Amino acid sequence: MSGQRKKKKLQIPTDDPAEEARLEKLVLGKQHGLSEVLQNVNEKPPESDTSIADDKSKIKSQKKAAWIDEDDAAHEIPSKLRKFATSKSEDSYQEVLRRQYQRNSGNPSWANISEASRKSALDDDVDEMMRCGNLLGKSSGLPKDILAFKKVDDLNKETRIEGPFINAVEFHPTATVALIAGSSGIVSIVQVNGTSNSKLQTVKFRKFSITCAHFSTNGEEFIVSSKNSRSFFYYDMLQGKSFQIAMHHSIGRFDMSKFRMSPDGKFIAICGKFGTIHLLSAKTKEWICDLKMNDHVFDLSFSNDGRRMYSYSDKGEIYEWDMTNRYCIRKMFDEGCIKGLSLALSPSGQILATGSSSGIVNLYETPLKNDYLTPSKVIKNLVTPITEMCFNNSSEILAIASDDKKNAIRLVHFPSMTVFSNFPGSTSIGRPRVTSFSPLGGYFAVGTGHQAVLLYSSGFSNDRQFSNKKLVLIAKLEGCRDDVNQAILIPGIEGVISVSNDRSVRVWLRRDSGQYWPSIYQDLNSAATCLYYSPPTRYLLIGLDNGLIVEFSISDDFNHISQIREVPAHQSRVAGVYYNVVSDWVISIGRDKVLQYYERPSGKSINSYISNASCTALAFDSDSSHAFIGDYSGQITMLKLDNIGIKVITTLKGHSGSIQSLTWDSNSRLLFSGSFDQSVVAWDIGGQKGTAYELQGHRGKVSAICYAPEKRVLISGGEDSVVICWDMSVPRQETHPWTESDTCQLCSRPFFWNLRAMMDQKQLGIRQHHCRGCGRAVCDKCSENRSVIPIMGFESPIRVCDTCNVHLKEADLTSLATFHDAKHSIVFMDLDETKRKLLTVGQDRLIKIWDASVLL
Repeated sequence: MSGQRKKKKLQIPTDDPAEEARLEKLVLGKQHGLSEVLQNVNEKPPESDTSIADDKSKIKSQKKAAWIDEDDAAHEIPSKLRKFATSKSEDSYQEVLRRQYQRNSGNPSWANISEASRKSALDDDVDEMMRCGNLLGKSSGLPKDILAFKKVDDLNKETRIEGPFINAVEFHPTATVALIAGSSGIVSIVQVNGTSNSKLQTVKFRKFSITCAHFSTNGEEFIVSSKNSRSFFYYDMLQGKSFQIAMHHSIGRFDMSKFRMSPDGKFIAICGKFGTIHLLSAKTKEWICDLKMNDHVFDLSFSNDGRRMYSYSDKGEIYEWDMTNRYCIRKMFDEGCIKGLSLALSPSGQILATGSSSGIVNLYETPLKNDYLTPSKVIKNLVTPITEMCFNNSSEILAIASDDKKNAIRLVHFPSMTVFSNFPGSTSIGRPRVTSFSPLGGYFAVGTGHQAVLLYSSGFSNDRQFSNKKLVLIAKLEGCRDDVNQAILIPGIEGVISVSNDRSVRVWLRRDSGQYWPSIYQDLNSAATCLYYSPPTRYLLIGLDNGLIVEFSISDDFNHISQIREVPAHQSRVAGVYYNVVSDWVISIGRDKVLQYYERPSGKSINSYISNASCTALAFDSDSSHAFIGDYSGQITMLKLDNIGIKVITTLKGHSGSIQSLTWDSNSRLLFSGSFDQSVVAWDIGGQKGTAYELQGHRGKVSAICYAPEKRVLISGGEDSVVICWDMSVPRQETHPWTESDTCQLCSRPFFWNLRAMMDQKQLGIRQHHCRGCGRAVCDKCSENRSVIPIMGFESPIRVCDTCNVHLKEADLTSLATFHDAKHSIVFMDLDETKRKLLTVGQDRLIKIWDASVLL
C-alpha cells in the first residue's frame, strides 16, 4: 500500500478579513464612496457638466487614422464581424475594425496616433459641429434646428446588472451622481463624468422587480417601487440602510408602478388603480389622502413650486389639482387624444405636454383656462405610443420617446417648438424606455431595453452662476384664483396692493405673525390689468381689461376703500396708468394704440395720441411732462404733453421685440427698457446724443425692471426666473453697430454671395459673422474666440474677432452684474429702496417679497 498515492484533504481557507473586503468591494462597489460624495457636495462646486463648446484656442491636432470615427464607438459589433471579436467584453466596433486591418495589412507608421491627438481631434470635430449650429443671434439661449451633442461612454458601463429592462434613470439634484434601476431589483449609484462613470454603490432588493425609482428632493434618499406590490422601499444613502414601508390598510387594490416626487419635498404622488391618486408624506412616508379621477390615471406632473399637480387619464382628461387644499381646480380634455399615456410640465410652468397612444404630442401654454383645450403646437414626429417625456431644467428641450420602436426618440426645442433634426442621428439607440437630463443640462441619459443606459454630453448647459449672496424670501402672498398682473409695496407701511385677472383688487397688510392677509377685497366688473397708487393722497387708479379706469380712495387704516368714478378711457385693455401730482393729470395707455390723459378733478379728457402699434409700457417725467410709450413693435416714442396738445419729440429704436417694461430716473436722465428680445437698454436721454447701453444677461423675455437711484442699481427680472442686478454707477461703453462687407474684414476671404471675389480668388464663399466687440464683419475662422465684455453689457460669452480677443486678454473682465434665482417666472416687480425690499409677481400667481439688501 505504500505505493498508493495518499489523498490530500481539502483545505478550507479560514476567514480572511482582507480577502472579504476585496470581494465585497468587487461585488458591491465602494460602500463609503457615495456617502463621501453626498457629504462633500456642499464643499464642492455643483455638477461640472461637460460642455461641447470648448475653448477655441486649442492647438490643432494632426490628421486622424483612416479608421478613426467617433460615431463607430457607440455602435455595437455587427453579427458579421462578431467572429473577429475577442473574448473581452469591452471590445468595440472600432477596435474590431482596427485589429482586423492590422492583421491583414500590418501597422503602417502613419497610422500611429497618440491618445492626446485623438482627444484633440475629437474636440476639433465638436467645435466644427458647434460652428454649424445657429449661433448668429444675439440671444444666448439654445439655438434651434441643430443640437450640439456627443455620445460618451454608457452611464452603467461598469455594472449592466440592473436588469434586461432599465426602468429608472435619474441624476442627483446636487451631487455628480446618478441612479439606475431595472427589472432585476438592483439599483446602481454611479459617479457621472462622461468617461469612466465609476460605480459608487449597488443595492439589491430581493424579489422586488423595480418599475420606478426617484431621488428625494433633498437628495439624501431614493425610493423604489414595484408593480402589484403593497409595499415600497426607501434607502437612506447617508446611513446606508434600506427601509420597507407597507401601504395603509385602508387602501384596497394597490399599484405603485409609477409615482412622482413633489419639488417642494412634501408629497409622494402614486398613480393608483381605478383613477385613484394616493398622496403620501415624503418625510414620514405615511398615507395622507386619496384624490379621485373618473378614469385610470396614467401619469402625473407637479409644478416647480409644488402648489399645482396635473394628472392625465387614459381617456385624455387632464385634472389640475390645488395641492394646498387638495381639491380639483378644473378638468380639461386633451384635443384628439385616443388614449393618454404620458404627461410633462416644464420647470418654468409655461408648457404642458401630453403624449397619446397615436404618437401625437400636444403642447399647451399654461395656465389652462378652457375645458376643451386647443394645443399651441402638435408634434407628429413619432408614430408609436408616447411612453416617456421629460423636460430639461431650463425648459428649452423636451425629450419624447416610445419603447415600441427602435430609435423612437426626439428632442423638441423651445420656444420654437421644433424638433432637432440631427438627433438621434445614425447611432442605434434601441428602444428607449426612460430619459433624464442632468440638473445643469450638460448630460442627457437614455435607459433602453437591452441593459444599457446611453449617455450624451449635450452642447448646451444651463451653467449660469448665481451669486453666493442669495435673495432672502420674507413673505409669500397666495390665494389669487387667476393670474396676478401687478402688485406694489405700499410706502410707509407693511402692505401690498395687487390686481388680478380674477376681477379683484386686494390690499394686503402684514400681521403680527409675519404673514400678509387681505384687509381689503374689492370686486370689479372686469379683469384688473394695471394699477397706480399715490401715497400722499392715498389715491388708487385701476386699469381694466374692458378699457375703463376706476378711481378709488383708501382710508387711513387701509381697511376701507371707496370708489370715486369710472372713466371710459380706452376701447380695449388698459396697459398702463399714471397719476401726475404736479399737473393733476391721469395718463393712460391701452392696447387700442392710444395714449390719453384727463383732468382728475373733473374727469374731462385733455388730449390723446395714436401710436403705430399697441401700447405696452408707460413711463412719465413729472418735472418736464415728457411721456415715454413702449409699443408692441419694439419702439419707444417720446412725447411732450401740455394743456394745448401733444408734441412728438423722438422715436427710440433699438429693440427687436415688444417693450414690456419702462422706468425713468429723473436724476441721471436715463430711461430703462426691458423687452421680449431678452435685453435691457439704458437710454441716455439727458445727454441728447442718442447714446444707448445694451445689457445682455437674460435667457428669456425681460418682463420687469426697477431702478434704485440712490445706489444707482438697475434690477431686471424675466421669464427665465432670474433677477439680475446691474451696476450702473460704473462708466459703460455703447455697443458698436454691425458693419456690412462682402469680404471678411480681417482675412479678405469672400462671403458666399460675393460671386466675383469667389471667382477671382478661386475659392468657395464662406458665412458671415459679426464681432460683438467692434462690430466688424468677419468669417468664422477669424472669430473663433468667445469672451464676456461686462463694460459693454455682455455678461455671457459672445463672439469676438481675433483682434478684439487680444485686447480683451489685457482688459478687466470683472462682472458688473449679479444673478439671483427668483424660483418663479417673473411678470412684474416693485422695489422699495428705503426698506430694501423687492416684490416679484410670478406666472404661478404668487407674490413674493424679498430682502433686497444683497442687491443694494
